[in-house]
This record gives sequence, structure tokens and C-alpha cells, in this order.
Amino acid sequence: MPQRLITSELISWIALGGVVLVAILMVWLTSASRRHWRLFRQLIRRADGANLEKVLESLINDQDQVNQRLAQLDQRADALGRTVQGCYQHVGFVRFDAFEEVGGAQSFAIALLDSNNNGLVLSSVYGRSDVRVYAKAIQQGRPSHILTQEEKQAISQAMGK
Repeated sequence: MPQRLITSELISWIALGGVVLVAILMVWLTSASRRHWRLFRQLIRRADGANLEKVLESLINDQDQVNQRLAQLDQRADALGRTVQGCYQHVGFVRFDAFEEVGGAQSFAIALLDSNNNGLVLSSVYGRSDVRVYAKAIQQGRPSHILTQEEKQAISQAMGK
């Protein structure tokens, strides 16, 4: 008597697997068709009686214009980034008494530096009879002239030290 390879129990399991697979496929197809139907309704609403092909062409042209505008904005952002590097970004400010007989910390030193630590330091020395203002250039954090202690302190503040 030949041995049976396929039993009724095995056929039952195969049939059950097929039913489960069909159910999963139906759920997936229903979900996909709902998404596509929603997209199709949006296209029809946008068409407003016009040719659907023209609507799609219009959408593609709109997308091309958006991409061109985005490229222009990227270029402008890059240019602005380069410009900002040369602007004063770091500030240090120190008030002090230049003379013992004059109080109130009326004298000051202010450092204005860009992202490369280029800029200037301004000092105002207040006395009873006059006020003097000094300006010194700063290149890569190094002064063009000898600095006072207060000017050094203002530069250190500006550089975040």
C-alpha cells in the first residue's frame, strides 16, 4: 500500500493559510485603495472641470517653480551667511574709574569683533575737565597698539574667554 504524502489535515492547514493570506491582502488593498481614492478626489477637485492631464502638468510646473525658488533661497542664505561672518557679533564692555578723584565708573572700553575676531576696541577715558576717546584695530584677536588692562578685559569678554 503506497504511503499518502498529503493528508487531509495538511490540506486543511494549507487552506487555512490561504484564507489568512487572502484576508491580509484584502485589508492591504482596501487601505491602499482608500489612499489612492483620496488622492484622486483631491485631483478631481483641483481639476474643477478641466482636463486632468492639464492639472497634472500644472502641478509639475508648480513643483519646478518651487524647486527653482528653493535653489535661489539657498544661494541667498549662503550669501547672507558669508556676510554675517564679517559683521560684529561679539561684544565686550568694561566700565572703570580712570582717575582716583573721578568716581562713578564713567570711563569704559568696548570691544566689537566679528566671527574671525577682527574689529576694534574703543576706550573712553573720563576726567573732570575732559574726555578722551581711543580706537584700536583688532586683527584675528591681536591689537594694532598696546592695550590697557580694561581694553584687554573687554576683548576677552568679546572672545568669550
